[in-house]
Amino acid sequence: MRQLQLTLVFVLWLCLSITPTLAGTVASGGGGLGGGGGGSGDASLAEQQTQTGLLTTIDADTGTIAGAVKAEDAAHVSGDTGVMSLCVRTDTAAARATTDGDYIPCTTDSTGRVWTNTELPDAAALADGTSNPTITGVAAYNMCFNGTTWDRCVKATDPCQINTKSYANINGTAGATIVTGVSAKKIYICSLVLVTATAQNINLVSGTGTVCATSTAAILGVSGGTTAATGWNLAANGGLTLGSGGFAVGSTNVNADNLCMLTSSTGQITGGISYVTQ
Repeated sequence: MRQLQLTLVFVLWLCLSITPTLAGTVASGGGGLGGGGGGSGDASLAEQQTQTGLLTTIDADTGTIAGAVKAEDAAHVSGDTGVMSLCVRTDTAAARATTDGDYIPCTTDSTGRVWTNTELPDAAALADGTSNPTITGVAAYNMCFNGTTWDRCVKATDPCQINTKSYANINGTAGATIVTGVSAKKIYICSLVLVTATAQNINLVSGTGTVCATSTAAILGVSGGTTAATGWNLAANGGLTLGSGGFAVGSTNVNADNLCMLTSSTGQITGGISYVTQ
């Protein structure tokens, strides 16, 4: 037994006395030295240095990418980095994806302007009493606001609204024809203003002949009769105005009749009239 122990001590001393030749490789896991050509999973020192450089580059690139990502509502800072958004020149507007919800690049025309959709929605047939819309829309016909809701606009029918107005001066000291009648049409008074220098009666009438002396008729909505005496009784330097021009205030009642002014005195009368024929 003692002899066996001595033998083992000798062998251990012999192993420790021998200096090994380092011809192997460095294990990539740091597990010591291997012999000969090394084993699988080992890497040379040069390879380790290369891998360390790659890791450094990746780390730097990751920092660059992180700097390009911005949080919602983040404030702008000078020198911020970002990823450029690429657009595709498409001279004729067209979809670059066939399925709704797919990602596509922005597109521009030949001058670099980005294509956008500015088309309004299709017209909708709205009913009377429609509430104010919350989104942009197009009605199939004109709508008018009554202060609360929208209603279909009613076509204007007043002659003074739908016809081009004409104008005539009133300037004289006696009765006269103010507007000459037009065949198959009536004369509609849109506005009237006149002032008399002396106290007298003034009236507007319709008819034919000299100062409407034939078939004389009262102007509907304006005069009270067919003579000067039944007209307006005005004081010296007095006058009157009728209408604002937007709506008819009176008319002849027979087609082609003239519009005339009758007076009860010879004082100067000055004014004007706007009218249409229809």
